[in-house]
Amino acid sequence: MGEAVLTALCSEAQPFIRYRTGDMVRIGDDRCREGRGLHVIGEVIGRSTDFVIRTDGTVMHALAVIYVLRAVDGVGEFKIIQHDLDRIEVLVVPDALWTPAAAKAIERGLRLRLGPDVRIEARVVDSIAPRLPETPLCGESRKEPGGGRTEARRAPGRCDKAPLH
Repeated sequence: MGEAVLTALCSEAQPFIRYRTGDMVRIGDDRCREGRGLHVIGEVIGRSTDFVIRTDGTVMHALAVIYVLRAVDGVGEFKIIQHDLDRIEVLVVPDALWTPAAAKAIERGLRLRLGPDVRIEARVVDSIAPRLPETPLCGESRKEPGGGRTEARRAPGRCDKAPLH
């Protein structure tokens, strides 16, 4: 399984070179019928930003973990990064309702969804930087005017701010 990355040189406006689609695919057993010797996509599994994987291999939609953080009072913004199957990093920008109990609620909720064997590295940060290319899978959410929030997307990796505890 991997992300579909395309190159298309036949475009009226500009070529697409190593265009990252965000689609996670499995290569099929067939070869290109046009005789080019290229791989053929056997199955589209989902989007690279749409899921997390439990240590038992269960693929879960990213909203399963995003909803945990959205339900906790005091979370202004957050970013969830899955570095490995057994290691999740959570960055939280607190708002005025943040309390120490919020950190415990986040960890408890994520453990219920991801399993007791997952290491959760949760940190309070002042801000969350915009997305950088070539970063691990994660979800991100920000409060928008009127209370709406953005959907999951890729976001930068490490942040060495204070832990939530």
